[in-house]
Amino acid sequence: MAHSHLIDKVCGIHSSEQLNLLNEYLNSDEMIIFSPDENFEPISITDSSSIIQVNSWEECAFYLIKGSWLPPGFVPSNGQLEATVNLFNEASLLTYLPLFSLFLIIISAFSKSFIKIDKT
Repeated sequence: MAHSHLIDKVCGIHSSEQLNLLNEYLNSDEMIIFSPDENFEPISITDSSSIIQVNSWEECAFYLIKGSWLPPGFVPSNGQLEATVNLFNEASLLTYLPLFSLFLIIISAFSKSFIKIDKT
């Protein structure tokens, strides 16, 4: 299956039975009513205009393949799924916090030399 890496990352590991059921759904022209799976952790996915919650591996995989739905924040790249883009992760905080502190020190130093307080 062309999207198997993406499906595994988003929907989780599947059994051969689930894969067979998915193939039936993909080849069907009928309306599909997905049954919730009590062992499946529900996942929210979006197509950029709507958000839905899927309640089974088959439903999750179906929407990824047929509708190009993804969890909010996930970005597909070169056929693989990357982690959510997060500007405030540990690495960026360790990089930007010292730079921001230095910026504040410089602004503080310049403001003291340009602003004279009249003490009368």
